[in-house]
Amino acid sequence: MSEKLEKNTKNAPPIVAQWILSFLVIGDERSPILNDFSEIFEELVIKQGRSKALRWYWLQVLKSIPMLLKNQTYWRATMFKNYIKIAIRNTIKNKGYIFVIDKDLANFQNIIEKLGINLKKAGEFKSFHPRNTGSKFIKKSATLDEWKMAVRTHSLEKMKETTHYYILNAVPE
Repeated sequence: MSEKLEKNTKNAPPIVAQWILSFLVIGDERSPILNDFSEIFEELVIKQGRSKALRWYWLQVLKSIPMLLKNQTYWRATMFKNYIKIAIRNTIKNKGYIFVIDKDLANFQNIIEKLGINLKKAGEFKSFHPRNTGSKFIKKSATLDEWKMAVRTHSLEKMKETTHYYILNAVPE
């Protein structure tokens, strides 16, 4: 039995190279590619020796890395783009709203403009929470003048973050 184990390890491809391939190959292609590499490696061990087979295996893995990374990146980006489109379409279909806090408003408007999404401002409010908990939600960028005004008027209303909400009108192209 130990002879059989020794023979299998002798003809087995390098573990690290196999791990690199299995990490970079996506989905259903993983098993066939690893099996093909393994079969060719075993044939080369028999015909040309282990050292030449190892060199061939590593060379093939290293040559494959750029293409596999490009493929993986392309499909991940494509899927992410499609998830975003589906999310926007579902939000529009279901009469969706988008909520944005004051501090993020400018950045949000730039992104929406770049994506070509049509929005209609529906309104704004200071807090989701009742007045007695409102003091916990004071904006972090409050100035000294805003604090003085809050003390003078006995109100933290101007200190709260303003939340703007928009209704989605159209799907981006």
